Amino acid sequence: MIKHGLLTKAGSGCALMLSSVGFALTCSISMAKPSVAQEALSFFCDTYDGNYVTKVRTSKGNRAIVSYENWASASGWTAKQRCQTVSNRFQSLYNQNLLQYMRGGIVNDYSVICVTPKKGVSCQKNQVLITLKPGTDPDEALKSLVGQSRGDSSFAVSALSYQESALPSYFSTDKQGNLYIDIKELIETATVD
Repeated sequence: MIKHGLLTKAGSGCALMLSSVGFALTCSISMAKPSVAQEALSFFCDTYDGNYVTKVRTSKGNRAIVSYENWASASGWTAKQRCQTVSNRFQSLYNQNLLQYMRGGIVNDYSVICVTPKKGVSCQKNQVLITLKPGTDPDEALKSLVGQSRGDSSFAVSALSYQESALPSYFSTDKQGNLYIDIKELIETATVD
């Protein structure tokens, strides 16, 4: 005679319960949530209104997210070269699942625009999109970089004309006051070709 219940695995998520009264076979079925496939994005360099821009190919069409109108550098980089290089970096960082936020920062004593997988993370050398000219304010450069890519002439303004209270919804700050761009939201709000 069995005085205490005995639980044994019967395989496939089932358990057999033996007791003095009889036995019961219980099975639990675990319902795995179907994985939602994220849309595959493709970043590339193209032109928009005669300017070189990084575009992202989405299921809803191509969207311009960054403009290089004023981003040729004293080092000899043309806007086209910068566009091609940065667009390739966007794609590489996206493929590594690091493309969540853009922010300004300092890497090796240079002002940069980089990407981070989350807020509160400093710019890392392997996540730099653009190295800026010495003396450039990274936050102002960040505002200017995306402000010129929107395809809406009322929005395509210089960094100097931005006011913090008027920043688009894809901008946010962390507890330390660092400015971030939510890249997913930037893409969703960008003009479709």
